[in-house]
Amino acid sequence: MFNCNNCKFKCSNVEKYDLHQYLHRNKKGAQFFCIRHQCNRLAFKTCSGFRQHIFRHHRQLNPKSSEIRVKCNVKNCIFIATNKKELCAHMRSHIRENVPITCPFISCASCKTVYKNVPSFKTHVMRKHFDFAGIHKFGFNVTNEIDCNLPSGSEEYVLDSEQTENVNDLHSLNSKKDLEEIGVKYLADLYLTLESSHFLCQNSLTKIIRGFSDFENLNHDYMLAKLRELDNESRLNYENVASLLKDSLFGVAHNKVSGSLRTTYMRHNFYKKEFQFVEPLKIDLGVVEEKDAFFYYVPIHETLKSLLNDPNVNSQCFSAPHVSSDGVYRDYYDGICCKDNTFFSRNKHSLKIILYQDSFEICNPLGSARNKYKITGIYMTLANLYPWNRTRTEQIQLIALCFDKHIKHFGFGTILRPLINDLKILEEEGLRINENVIVKGSILCTVGDNLGSHQIGGFLETFNVEMFFCRFCKIQNFNGSTYFGNLRTVQSYDHDVNMALTINNHFEGIKHNSPLNELNYFHVALPGLPPCLAHDLVEGVIARDLMLAINYFVQKKYFSYEYLNFKLRTINFLFEKKQSVPVIKKSR
Repeated sequence: MFNCNNCKFKCSNVEKYDLHQYLHRNKKGAQFFCIRHQCNRLAFKTCSGFRQHIFRHHRQLNPKSSEIRVKCNVKNCIFIATNKKELCAHMRSHIRENVPITCPFISCASCKTVYKNVPSFKTHVMRKHFDFAGIHKFGFNVTNEIDCNLPSGSEEYVLDSEQTENVNDLHSLNSKKDLEEIGVKYLADLYLTLESSHFLCQNSLTKIIRGFSDFENLNHDYMLAKLRELDNESRLNYENVASLLKDSLFGVAHNKVSGSLRTTYMRHNFYKKEFQFVEPLKIDLGVVEEKDAFFYYVPIHETLKSLLNDPNVNSQCFSAPHVSSDGVYRDYYDGICCKDNTFFSRNKHSLKIILYQDSFEICNPLGSARNKYKITGIYMTLANLYPWNRTRTEQIQLIALCFDKHIKHFGFGTILRPLINDLKILEEEGLRINENVIVKGSILCTVGDNLGSHQIGGFLETFNVEMFFCRFCKIQNFNGSTYFGNLRTVQSYDHDVNMALTINNHFEGIKHNSPLNELNYFHVALPGLPPCLAHDLVEGVIARDLMLAINYFVQKKYFSYEYLNFKLRTINFLFEKKQSVPVIKKSR
């Protein structure tokens, strides 16, 4: 028997166990174990990591050792297919890697034809093996000796003696209450995903639920009709079976009297209770153009508490940082902005917050409503998380939403006031996670595009001027000989702010002091506003300089344009569908 580590679910089938783990993908603190014998209960902290492991290492394996398997006939290749389509796709990948192949079908075993390009191999399969539709209908080089690492004479994996108890009493292992709880949470997770990730409106969701309900009623009537036929022959107790079929997990969740998901109001209450929901606060700003102005702020203290209550996040935040000792910059820990920060030096396990802000249009950006409904969003993530987790969308938390026109009218200082007050408390007093733990934190940096960073930093927001358009240095001109000026420092920034206040105008690229400078351990000139790589590099110098480098390498005959284009076309995308691939041509 296989026990789920996150609930009381038990089953005797490995594939059912794998599918069941997906139900816990959003459960806080859930752990996912690979129950294959060769993995020795390898643990994963995320469901996505668990599924990738299964896909990469076990998608060819099956608990039943008697399954017929198809092994690739290329030397030193261990790939095993389960059907014709999978095998042919794999053989084509060998050709794209410049590995010649022979036909893997037994009917062609005596043929020594070698295929070096995909079209010829596909043509051969279509002409000679078109009628082979399944694994049991065509002659593969099959093997029944696939090593599934099963105990001798066993048909299924056995973990330990405790898990093999009560094998014949499967129905008693999963009580009705446990199944109802899992079913309701699964439906709630599905509805929340449709609402938040796929932006499904409430009216559409209600129609889907009604459609599910009508289909279930139809299925119920169909099952009763089938049971009537059986009853005529085997004398089943029709009344008892009919009463039993009226109950379902979907019906429990949407019961008109007691269902937890029966209405939009009840569903939202369930989300708040079960999924670590943090209520946003509506903060009034005043009146603009005879309309009430406001913005929404998600309290950062409550957000941090919710995050740190997750054991996985907690363990990453309070683990020792991996500082490079060989002089290679691998993470922010290796930079001087973190090393020279007195707050982070004194508080080794403090929370290091990365703020991010950007504006987006929610209406047609080309029509008459352009900029009318433009919204600025402020987000955060914890730099304490591992880099591969830090950049995931699920780890980026919303802080505030405000109309862009209201920010221009009231200023960033007013919008950021609740956040700054909470951050001051986090710096000075800390945040109580539980009875024994108080953690402090501050801003590590604020990320955004150049316009947004200049806006929040108090710098000029125009870049087509000849002087002082940079937030990192005081460049005065860019005529081909001067590429940078004196670097900005905290002292020079404060001096320029005072001069701007004195003359009531911008001074050397600075209009006013940044509201974030009110914090005790953060300043925009430390520097605290990193460059925008997407705009400065990807949309800037990389497109030009990369082509110059490619032309140089081709000229030196390191590779050719044809070879480069070939490698681009043969890139294997594991979990993403390959779209159009650019063609690299010689630049003029």
